[in-house]
Amino acid sequence: YKNMACQEEFLLLKELHNKYKDKMAIVSISVDDKPEEFFSFMEENDYEWTGLSMHKQPEVVKTYQARVIPTFYFIDPYNKILLAPAVSPRDNFENEFHRILNNRN
Repeated sequence: YKNMACQEEFLLLKELHNKYKDKMAIVSISVDDKPEEFFSFMEENDYEWTGLSMHKQPEVVKTYQARVIPTFYFIDPYNKILLAPAVSPRDNFENEFHRILNNRN
């Protein structure tokens, strides 16, 4: 959220959240050591989805093999990872989301 690429992704996530909030949940996870800045950023920009801080839990990044920030995943309601890493919102996310959603029905 501190660089332009992340800020652009957040704007796209906001569009996706507004469009698909009845079909998907977005969770943004910060691993920065200043979680208050992350939560202020979320609030100031009206990002209404769940924000979590994992700055004291670096094993989360290792467990999910997040090699770059941001990293995206499709996880189903039963916590099964459907796509890791998933495409970003600016890289054909909607097509992948619909493909996975249609295969789940």
